[in-house]
Amino acid sequence: MFLLALVVFTLGNSSDAFLLVRASELGVPTAALPLLWCAFHILKSIGNLLVGRAVDRFGPRPFIFLGWISYAGIYLAFALATAAWEAWACFLGYAVFYALSEPAEHTLVANLAGSEQKGLAFGWYNFAVGIVTLPSSLIFGALYKTYGAQVAFGSGAVLALLAAAILAAVREKKGAGIPKVEQEL
Repeated sequence: MFLLALVVFTLGNSSDAFLLVRASELGVPTAALPLLWCAFHILKSIGNLLVGRAVDRFGPRPFIFLGWISYAGIYLAFALATAAWEAWACFLGYAVFYALSEPAEHTLVANLAGSEQKGLAFGWYNFAVGIVTLPSSLIFGALYKTYGAQVAFGSGAVLALLAAAILAAVREKKGAGIPKVEQEL
């Protein structure tokens, strides 16, 4: 179920290059795009360190839910933005999404797999993301070109919310220790 949720989420998570295109459309000068990208990565990296500690303490699920729901809000904001400063705000919010979800997703994969199958579990995790990444960007690009930013980013937001709903169905077995990969992934 987690892989299904991840695939649905990834279908709505297109290449970040589209975010740079959108920022440019909103008036961020081309010369400032590398600064925007750098600020995004600095905030994302600091956030990963901070949230990683919290994930270890409180568990991964709340952070994945919060991350995916914030992603939906951020994509909606990208869809509705009309000014360069909003592109900056959306990009910084996008860094927060990554900080919330990256350490939590990796922790959940490890927890669901157990110590004997972590390598296999991360193989399946990366396979699921990798196999859907190209189609997601092709679909997003087609929507963007045909219907505009609002529809493309809006579809990403809807898929993120759907993925969060599917994630709610992921259950760990009670009293049996850490579940095996075949049973949960």
